[in-house]
Amino acid sequence: MDACDELGLFVIVNTPGWQFWNDEPIFAQRVYSDIRNMVRRDRNHPSVWMWEPILNETWYPEDFAKNVVNILHEEYPYPYCYAGCDVTARGSEYFPVHFTHPVNGAGGAFNTQKMNPEISYFTREWGDNVDDWSSHNSPSRARRSWGEIPMLVQAQGYAKTDYHYTCYDALYKNNRQHVGGCLWHSFDHQRGYHPDPFYGGIMDAFRQPKLSYYMFCSQRPAEKNEMLISDNGPMVYIANAMTPFSPKDVTVYSNCDEVRLTYCKDGKQLTYKKDKTEKGMPSPIITFENV
Repeated sequence: MDACDELGLFVIVNTPGWQFWNDEPIFAQRVYSDIRNMVRRDRNHPSVWMWEPILNETWYPEDFAKNVVNILHEEYPYPYCYAGCDVTARGSEYFPVHFTHPVNGAGGAFNTQKMNPEISYFTREWGDNVDDWSSHNSPSRARRSWGEIPMLVQAQGYAKTDYHYTCYDALYKNNRQHVGGCLWHSFDHQRGYHPDPFYGGIMDAFRQPKLSYYMFCSQRPAEKNEMLISDNGPMVYIANAMTPFSPKDVTVYSNCDEVRLTYCKDGKQLTYKKDKTEKGMPSPIITFENV
């Protein structure tokens, strides 16, 4: 939390607990105690953007939802104290922020296709598209050692899919009432429920970037900002290793309005110009075909 304060990273503070509820009264009392201690621990950190004082993806009773919101405001009785919960959860009417996927993204559990004008919406997690939890078949999970083509597939899936699923482009096409979302997850890691690591990160476990990292870099503004300590300003990254096994199409990630690609010295030159009328993500993936 200290590092987030220093770097300016927003934090959603979560109550410990996931997909489990016990009707014994002592269980709720223990959760209430956790929430009070959690708020007391973190309430003086400026990086706290929102509190999630519920049990994640859990079908708890309505009175529990009301109680946890009351506890939050008892421990932090100040303006800008926001609490979030799943949009379909019991007692969601007590929360000013609802977690859901974009109406033009993925459907399914915990999601809605109707937006209440008095509620702000946020996508708690998106991007990990797994069709088989046993074997981890997924277009979003790509190990760096698998090479450029799997990493290109991952980056394309995170940016803009050709199927109905939440992606960066879908998040941008929502109105401003849907305020954004968090990618699951930044780095490869050992989640624990499966012998294989989670390979959906935009960097590997050693913080070495995959191609998705550069795709996200290309979404930043092209204008240089000297006030930022992080790398910023214009960028161009050619996502093609130019090996005998590389795709004939050359993918480029860039936030520039125009990109010119030259194939070998004095070779043919190809030009891309950004369509500024196109809605969605700021910098679509650039593909030069048959280079």
